[in-house]
Amino acid sequence: MPTISVVLPVYNGAPWLEGAISCVLDQSYTDFELVVIDDGSKDNSWDLITRFSDPRIKAHRQANHGLAATLNIGLKLAVAPLVARQDQDDWMHPERLARQVLYMDANPGCAAVGTWAEIREDDVFTGRHHKHALGNAALGLNLMFDNPFVHSSMMLRRAAVLQVGGYCEDKSLQPPEDYALWSNLAAYFEVGNIAEVLTAYREVAGSMSRTGVSPFQRNVLRISIENMTRALGSAYTGDQCKALSMLYHGVDGGPSLSCRKALDMLQDLAVAIAGEPTSWTEEFADEHARLASFVSSRCLQRHLPSALLNTARKLKRILA
Repeated sequence: MPTISVVLPVYNGAPWLEGAISCVLDQSYTDFELVVIDDGSKDNSWDLITRFSDPRIKAHRQANHGLAATLNIGLKLAVAPLVARQDQDDWMHPERLARQVLYMDANPGCAAVGTWAEIREDDVFTGRHHKHALGNAALGLNLMFDNPFVHSSMMLRRAAVLQVGGYCEDKSLQPPEDYALWSNLAAYFEVGNIAEVLTAYREVAGSMSRTGVSPFQRNVLRISIENMTRALGSAYTGDQCKALSMLYHGVDGGPSLSCRKALDMLQDLAVAIAGEPTSWTEEFADEHARLASFVSSRCLQRHLPSALLNTARKLKRILA
């Protein structure tokens, strides 16, 4: 049995697919199988997949099921205890799998570990990166509001993912397919990120996660509110959790929330996750401060008249 099953779902992925497969096969860590699933592609993706003769490739072709269902099928086809994600248009550094296996071996309580990622537009490096928090507690705080992981960078313990039910296949709750899964895993296990850029994330219109009209923001809000409610218990109402999430995401309407109450809620979320401030790590304290600053700025945007807000922004630029 291999140590890792790399799961690569494909839907009309021909432009980048050969590169996405090749960078997996070129990994320095070689004890893996590559589960490639063609989810009803209408282009020549299947022909490209079957051109590869590497015996580590396990190719599967099916009628179109959608991304979440395809990922769950990948989990069922996988045989290894560790599952690594790869997307049809992304790239992984030759040392990525090796680094992640070392991390998982050193952190047996961790169910999911990602990496930092560079962002490309087609083949052009944008100079932008996804450099999310690293530690379990800081990531837990970030999960209250948004997704602090790059999906195609993730390595997961298969048993843990199956324990929490895998990816949600209810199409009314997608996308995002991944944010809910990370939230469920973090409720029972540790999670982490590796502070190395080991993934290249490609922004491509029409990719599997970007096809069709997206209720993305609505579902991100829903998951964020569920995470807050789970963390805070009966200390705050559902409407207060909704108001804080909407404030963070800059969504108007819904329940009102004062800036003082929003910051109090953020403080209580932090304490629920990491205990009293005297026990916070430097990373966690920095993440809390960053979120508090962001929430405060959202409050100003919502409550200040536009003329005063523009003046405040000009002063900030002058003093920076």
